[in-house]
Amino acid sequence: MLSKPYFSLLLVSFLSVGRCQDDEGIYKVGVGIGDITGPRAGTPLNGFIGWLQAAGIYTRQYARAFAVESVTSGNVVVYITCDMRMIDHSLVEQVVIKLQRKYGEKISVKNIMISATHTHSGVSGFMTNSVDGIYEAVDNALTSAQLGRMYYTSGVLERVNENRRREGAYLRNPQWERDLYNTTVDVVMDLFKFETLDSTPLGAFNWFALHPGDFNEGGDNPLVSSDHKGYASLLFDYKMNPGKRPGQGDFVSGFGSANLGGVYTSWEEADVPPRPQPEDPDVTPRLLRMKYAGQRQFDHAWALFENVENHNLVTGPIGYSHHFVDVHVENVPHFNQSSGEVENVSLCKAAMGVAYFREFDPEGELWEIIRDLIKVPSEEMTQCQLPKGVMIAAGEMDEPWAWLPRIFAVQYFQIGTVSLLGLPGEFTTMAGRRVQRAVKNVTESNVILAGLCNNYINYVTTPEEYDYQAFEGGATIFGKNTVPLVTYWMTEMAKAVKEDDPDRIPSGPSPPSFLDLVRTEVFPAPDPLPPLKFGSIIRDAEPEYDSATDIEISVVFSAGSPRNSGLRKGTFFIVEKKIETTGRWGVWRTDADVDTLFHWRGPEIRDVEVRWFLSPDMEPGTYRIRHFGYYKLTVDGHMHNYEGKSREFLVK
Repeated sequence: MLSKPYFSLLLVSFLSVGRCQDDEGIYKVGVGIGDITGPRAGTPLNGFIGWLQAAGIYTRQYARAFAVESVTSGNVVVYITCDMRMIDHSLVEQVVIKLQRKYGEKISVKNIMISATHTHSGVSGFMTNSVDGIYEAVDNALTSAQLGRMYYTSGVLERVNENRRREGAYLRNPQWERDLYNTTVDVVMDLFKFETLDSTPLGAFNWFALHPGDFNEGGDNPLVSSDHKGYASLLFDYKMNPGKRPGQGDFVSGFGSANLGGVYTSWEEADVPPRPQPEDPDVTPRLLRMKYAGQRQFDHAWALFENVENHNLVTGPIGYSHHFVDVHVENVPHFNQSSGEVENVSLCKAAMGVAYFREFDPEGELWEIIRDLIKVPSEEMTQCQLPKGVMIAAGEMDEPWAWLPRIFAVQYFQIGTVSLLGLPGEFTTMAGRRVQRAVKNVTESNVILAGLCNNYINYVTTPEEYDYQAFEGGATIFGKNTVPLVTYWMTEMAKAVKEDDPDRIPSGPSPPSFLDLVRTEVFPAPDPLPPLKFGSIIRDAEPEYDSATDIEISVVFSAGSPRNSGLRKGTFFIVEKKIETTGRWGVWRTDADVDTLFHWRGPEIRDVEVRWFLSPDMEPGTYRIRHFGYYKLTVDGHMHNYEGKSREFLVK
């Protein structure tokens, strides 16, 4: 009998002579991961209106990619989910340019879909880290691609997400439409499983509608974090890559965003601590509330992954289509189900509404005065955006660059028997459902919604929800016809790909790039000499801990600003365990692990706290914590590295 490796080699050789076909469910599949963590200090976090700046790390930000290539046609599609709040076309453009230097026209904006998880604890700006990390993820996926199979499955995950407009805007949708669904929020998780021809798992990617804003709930937590979707991904990676540090295993998982507009965590309050007050500096309650949603998503994804009886082999062609929408000129037909007539619809110049800002200041009485000080909207905009009251006429403001986009992308992937839709913003539950139903009517396939893809056009509501003018309607920047227009293009792209004629979809005008106006380098932060030399221990570990009763270990070091450290792929500290047989030290934890955190308390204090949260099943032994950093005495001075080390301590 042939051994498994020899059998796999023989099978690959046999299939490679021409019997590998899409309809057999055999593709070239690959996965990859890349670190996209931005500056960890002195840079605003992207998620809430305010000036909260990063001050350390709970979990790193990653880009997670899968690539599927047809053996029959050579068509390839690449999907990447990134631990970021949003994606800008300039970032997509730079990633594609970098990939084309290696892969040529195999990769273009048409067949690479870059999605944001929408974490509210990611670093703003500084695209260099993002571009490099996304490139690494895609390059790893393409380089590692091998003959294999992929499976699709789905399942209901209840009591973890809720529609915050279920009693308001959602009820404006027609009764007949609401009656099609049992819930006011999408509770289905879709999942792809990738494996080699000999059934070795390569990766798992899923999509579920839930806003990742729990770790920075209230906008007052300064630690960089991938929030609950990144947390769930790390749990999955731990499970499949035993002994490997985060971001270094061969197996890659991804928890992607879907139609998450207005969809937030549904708490079982008995299972989580109360929401902390803004003045409470302890991040532990926020950590536990975030972990609740992350654990629930991981548990469900793992159950779907393991339940092979419900896995459906993906078969059929690989195809894609892409279109840039020019808001100022597009005019498309739309069947109005309320009137029963076909009408032409167009979009408005982008504007943010008063309803959006009232979410933050419900009693504000000076909105019109403030608006007029910024820019008085034109009569054309005012009428087009009704019933929205225009607060910021961003579509009529272009200094120093356009305040909101004029051009955005819509994208469609056919992956065998599954359609993957690249939605360009935060679609509400029913907005996503409408697009999904329309495409399903065309393709008769399973349809997955991937949110926040390739660019960001803020929230997107249905026309009926828009008329209600809640927060989400106020942030639907192109007006009430956004969903009808996106639906039109998604169905047209689906038809074109189904009929093997994707080139009939016009490309549309490419968005302008603003990279020459954006600062991408990280300016160093000078570190005046602290009372103790850099790396010195301010508060050391205790000599001994009992993991059954002690909750955490904390060490405080005198430190320079983390802003001065590149370390995109490194770590600011390691927890080391002594190997008793040799006396050497091995890495046990880094700043990427889910049971550690790193808090920069400066620049006034100029120290960092490393916290390691213990679990009752912790492996006993002797440990120590080492911190690595850089300091710069003046802006123009030399960069100096330093290291600090705790005492050795025993964990029982």
